Amino acid sequence: MHSGQKVFMTLRPAAANSGITFRRVDLEHPVDVPADPRLVGETMLGTTLMKDDVHVATVEHLMSALSIPRPANADIRCSTVAT
Repeated sequence: MHSGQKVFMTLRPAAANSGITFRRVDLEHPVDVPADPRLVGETMLGTTLMKDDVHVATVEHLMSALSIPRPANADIRCSTVAT
């Protein structure tokens, strides 16, 4: 949103008790970034999850929606290019 890049996402149910995982599928080797508070790296203008050099930015609104009425388990495929 703040970078101006178009992002494509697919939300899929995940196994029970697996939590929420963002998968960057636009990279040469896809990287899973769990929605884990220990991976919050930046909070300027939004929440960015960081695992090594991989970032998933502005996750807070989606995370909020997935917590109603109880925390969900989701596999979220995200990409800055159509896959």
